[in-house]
Amino acid sequence: MILSHIELAKESGGESREEEKGVADRKQGGEAVRDESTDARLEDVCIVGVARTPMGGFLGTLSSLSATKLGSIAIQSALKRADVDPALVQEVFFGNVLSANLGQAPARHEALGAGLPNTVVCTTVNKVCASGMKATMLAAQSI
Repeated sequence: MILSHIELAKESGGESREEEKGVADRKQGGEAVRDESTDARLEDVCIVGVARTPMGGFLGTLSSLSATKLGSIAIQSALKRADVDPALVQEVFFGNVLSANLGQAPARHEALGAGLPNTVVCTTVNKVCASGMKATMLAAQSI
């Protein structure tokens, strides 16, 4: 999942919050009145791209790929779908539950495998079933 400030989404040609919400101004007594509920606030964060790893069976067709390789593919797919240049990524939070035999810092392996710069800060999150959600929360807070 790729998260960004609302402003970045606007700059890259994405719809503005006003366009998403519909009408940002309304008429009141013949004058246009700004609807403050649609204004993007500094703390607003939006999802601009998403991908997940496929699910396979035990010793199935995906068994030759490591979890970090699958993670790299997911990162590449999310970046491609969001039309985001990998060089713009500053930080990666990646949820991973079973890290056995993946080496240290699986998120780092996944980011480098996806072609992200080696300057990107990476964090692996393990919260069992809530790993992906916690990674999303941490990323939003970081932005």
